Amino acid sequence: MLLKCEKYIGLLLAVVGLTACQDSDEAAYGDEKVIVDLAFSLSSRAQQPTRMTDAAVQTQASQYRGMDAVSVLPFNIAGERVTVSDHPKAFMVGTLGTPYEKTNAWFYHYADCQFVAGTNAVLFYGHATLPDGGSKSSYGSLQAIMPAQMLPADIQFRPDPIVASSTPTAQATALADYLTYIAHAEVTTPDGTVAWKNVANLGLKACYLNFINQQNVGTGLMAGSSVNVRVYVNALYESVQSMPFMEGSTEAKLQTEILRRIKEGTGVVFDTTTERVTSLGTNDDYPASIGLPDGAAVLRWEGNAFVPQTVTTTLAAVNTLIRYAYPADLYYFANSRIRTSNQDDREQFYGTLDQWAKVLEKYESDNGTVSPNTQAVAIKNSIQYAVACLQVKLNRVVTTQLADADGTQVTVGTKAFPMTAVIVGGQRPVGFDFKPIEPLSDADVCFVYDGEVKTNGGDYYYLSTTVSESTPTNTLVLQNADGEEVKVVLEFVNNSDTDFKGVDGMIYKGTKFYLVGSVKPQPVEANADDYKKRVFTQDYTTTLSMTVQSLAKAYRVLPNLLQPRLEIGVLLTTQWVQAEPQNVILE
Repeated sequence: MLLKCEKYIGLLLAVVGLTACQDSDEAAYGDEKVIVDLAFSLSSRAQQPTRMTDAAVQTQASQYRGMDAVSVLPFNIAGERVTVSDHPKAFMVGTLGTPYEKTNAWFYHYADCQFVAGTNAVLFYGHATLPDGGSKSSYGSLQAIMPAQMLPADIQFRPDPIVASSTPTAQATALADYLTYIAHAEVTTPDGTVAWKNVANLGLKACYLNFINQQNVGTGLMAGSSVNVRVYVNALYESVQSMPFMEGSTEAKLQTEILRRIKEGTGVVFDTTTERVTSLGTNDDYPASIGLPDGAAVLRWEGNAFVPQTVTTTLAAVNTLIRYAYPADLYYFANSRIRTSNQDDREQFYGTLDQWAKVLEKYESDNGTVSPNTQAVAIKNSIQYAVACLQVKLNRVVTTQLADADGTQVTVGTKAFPMTAVIVGGQRPVGFDFKPIEPLSDADVCFVYDGEVKTNGGDYYYLSTTVSESTPTNTLVLQNADGEEVKVVLEFVNNSDTDFKGVDGMIYKGTKFYLVGSVKPQPVEANADDYKKRVFTQDYTTTLSMTVQSLAKAYRVLPNLLQPRLEIGVLLTTQWVQAEPQNVILE
């Protein structure tokens, strides 16, 4: 990936007081502070789009966001790169002024920086500046763990959970209580109280059983978003209202009571003209109100009441809420030896040279070490993106109708199925080098939720029978483990004129559904390029081109992405090649 730079304001060079074992160079120089000029270059690949809007992904030079909290950690090492067992050298905190910039070549030069004698390598960390008003959902977020000692073994970057707790919110509980209130409908008769659950009428009984178990028989799970709750109660209202009962009968009284409870639940707004619940009041925007996808909200019938299901259990194969995380935000990284010079006029070459390799030649000491005589230091390796990018494209739907799980044909209209989110599994904490920390554990796995995948024009991406391939939506992610299978989920809205059957129940008009894909790199030879060993690699873009062939494997509740057996709707149609377009089929 590449990044053009026009402004570079407020760079902070964090140099933290440290203690380290001394080698011969350190013994010779001690901890003597040396004032030098510092230079580095951003990678020539830093220009690929990253995610969402042009402003967020800085695809143009004028939209470069700059960096803040830049850390340059000095080391004295024997090898070519800093390792997890190395200890940084001691140095101090200082703030750099405005650099000399050569923006067409992405060179940066800072005067009067303080280094410690004996330094021969650095770790560089940079974070893209968040614009005023920029949110985590728009620009991503990582939890950076950089302790005061700055030991590589202790540095981590972790997915940032969207919610801090899996305890049900007040909204989730209120939605569950509303449905429980309806389910407990009962009437008094001369023979005693008759509850809906005990009614003898087969039609009303069937409505009850369907209402408390909207998903697979026996699980009691149902989609628990506000949108789905409205749809469920409206479907129930229509079904119960249509039943012909003799006036004054127990069934007629129970029918009236069920309808009353639907209309008069706490905070409910009922339109008497259309005879539909149009709002759930303060509970009308869950779980979007806490930043989660609709499919993350699940309700379960337990004994005699609905309860929010917010954690994974043996019987409830859904995702624990705290596993949902923001996409990664834009970080930069370099692990590099340095070049040094005993002359302080290196800046003069920036005006005439456009290649970093040519600039480096002006620093006389390759793999140099800072000494009391050093005047200038250059970071040899270019500064690169520390994160990876997933690029998703939708291919043309080849038929005008798609079959659901019952074989019913659903028409693909021009804007019948907008894609509203991308969810990526398998995101783990990474170490100082932005690679997964060994040993791998599922305990720390998160699922990135990117709910802002509109085009740069502000519209959604749609399934289309005419557009051959959509423009890409892009999501920043962390590098995953070698050979690891990754689940990628696309979220759509059913804006067609048809309710259809998915893998886990009916997907009603106006509700969201999910198509799950599984992506795994093909086995590669031992000497293959490193990036081909995994799905996502830092500083690379992975492109998935997807085709929807059916709706039969659509989910309405997001399944647990850690379970090994899922209804997979994304199939690879060509050999996996990292950082190149890859055709994927969503069945």
